[in-house]
Amino acid sequence: MFKKEKWQEPMLKNDVKNVIISGILFAILGGILGGSLDYLFKNVIGFPITFGLIIISLLIGYGVYRAYGSFHILYPTLTILFMILGIFVAFFTLHLCINGISSFFTILGTGEFYLNFIKLPFSTFIVGIKYGNAGDIFMGIVNMVIYVLAFFGCYLIAKGRS
Repeated sequence: MFKKEKWQEPMLKNDVKNVIISGILFAILGGILGGSLDYLFKNVIGFPITFGLIIISLLIGYGVYRAYGSFHILYPTLTILFMILGIFVAFFTLHLCINGISSFFTILGTGEFYLNFIKLPFSTFIVGIKYGNAGDIFMGIVNMVIYVLAFFGCYLIAKGRS
């Protein structure tokens, strides 16, 4: 996957610029869309699986794949960072939908927000272990598998056929 020879290949400056710009834009747009869908599914409908992550993964993967002309191993690797940015934007959007616009700076100013962001993939599993609920444990495991598949799928989509 990360062979030493692949890192020594030349890359074009235009491709790097295009990949970074499209990756950041798709992370922000995918995060807003994913956070809104997570709010809709989790809080309005009551469905506990994160579908927003799949949308973020597809948007970033295809956006980065279309952004470069000649392949370099750096581009799919950058998608991992763009995925983390997209998940952060989705988490922020989800909290903004729940708490409203009046708490914009309050959300960003608390350490609890960032701690919850770090433990986001494991939160349902942790709640299930804490309270002994088998349904939460199962859904936590499903969410962790979805996270791993989303990151790996985004990497593979951005890698393309190379």
